[in-house]
Amino acid sequence: MDEVKEVDVTVMTDDLTLLDGSAPMSYDEPEGTSWGDKTIMKKTVESAKVINEVYLRKKLKGKKYREVFIAMGKEYAAALPDLSQYGVNVVFPASGGPGPKAQALKEWFNPG
Repeated sequence: MDEVKEVDVTVMTDDLTLLDGSAPMSYDEPEGTSWGDKTIMKKTVESAKVINEVYLRKKLKGKKYREVFIAMGKEYAAALPDLSQYGVNVVFPASGGPGPKAQALKEWFNPG
């Protein structure tokens, strides 16, 4: 990516559905003792995937985006549809916790 010209942020909520980053959201305490303790039900993933496909189809249909950077764990990413159908390059650092993913995002914004 030569230079970042425009960036849109999309957030995944607790029910695994996507929401525009500028939309208001409430803060909820994590389940268990940390964020990683959340149990993700297969039914929740499957229903969110349908909703997320509609959201992404609308968001990505204008061919405005060349790349999509995904900063989430594999369990959450399972609620996303196959992004190859949208004709965008997908950057998904799948290993490591929040620290390595944040570092990958920083490098994505500032290559070289």
